[in-house]
Amino acid sequence: MPAPACRCLIITADDFGYSEEKNAGTIECFKSGAITGASLLTNGQYAVNAVTQAKAANMPIDLHLNLTEGLPVRRIKCNSLTGEDGFMLGKMGFRQAMEDGSVNLQQVKEEIQAQINRFKELTGHLPVKVDGHQHVHVIPGICEVFAEVLEENGIKMSRLSIEECIASQKWSSHQQEQFMQGVVQQCIQAVPIFTKHGIWCPGFIGLKTMGKDMTIARLSTCITDAFRSQREKTQRNPTTDLVCELMTHPGKQTGKSGGCGNGPDDFSQSVDREHEMDVLMSEVLLQFYKDNDINLISFPSYGQKLMSK
Repeated sequence: MPAPACRCLIITADDFGYSEEKNAGTIECFKSGAITGASLLTNGQYAVNAVTQAKAANMPIDLHLNLTEGLPVRRIKCNSLTGEDGFMLGKMGFRQAMEDGSVNLQQVKEEIQAQINRFKELTGHLPVKVDGHQHVHVIPGICEVFAEVLEENGIKMSRLSIEECIASQKWSSHQQEQFMQGVVQQCIQAVPIFTKHGIWCPGFIGLKTMGKDMTIARLSTCITDAFRSQREKTQRNPTTDLVCELMTHPGKQTGKSGGCGNGPDDFSQSVDREHEMDVLMSEVLLQFYKDNDINLISFPSYGQKLMSK
């Protein structure tokens, strides 16, 4: 008789390598069982420190592709990814440049490959999964290049931030609401592109639970909704594992040093990251996983499981 499906949750801490404080908080969360891995900014000022600590803690890490913040890994003249100051164009600036048609997609491809190469240089291996800092990997035009590079490198896992009931969320501003809903729509449009290139993505939780919006009650609801959605998609095969990723940003509050070359941002210097640490490490939340038979896993461990089938 086939084994019943497992409910598996991958808990990823983004922005690893951003600052010493961010790194320390991420490692603390991993050691407490609150996260299962982290996503590394290879152009983060503390990327080397991050990898050293991850290896010491035996914490899995993957690649957090960054095309928007700080200095690019590949330094070239006349780089369409940067401004005159040499720094990348920012979350909205890069998106505007894409709309204007001023971004050279060949340079995008080369930067993506450079960050994959840098990850391998730092860790000794290719990432098993790559996602995008500020969801840059699903921007129309970037998405196709991103998927091609992953396939060329044999990387078969990524992230699609398609969260349940996103339209009902109350955002802090109209601008944030537009951005988040735009991300979801771009992710939906990316599905056939990722499928074409053999890229698998788990279910997703995380847009509605960032910073101060992260509470145990909200996390519990969002995780339950995500697994319910996964079950509906796989109801024809009840033995199929249900796998979701929870995107998080825990870390200790960053001081004056950090970032990706042009200093730390407001979010990293706020109390929001430490708030996420407190929630994620809560005994109540850890008990919720046990009570609901949710297995905490990492991308590498699930990748090995897929390969063994």
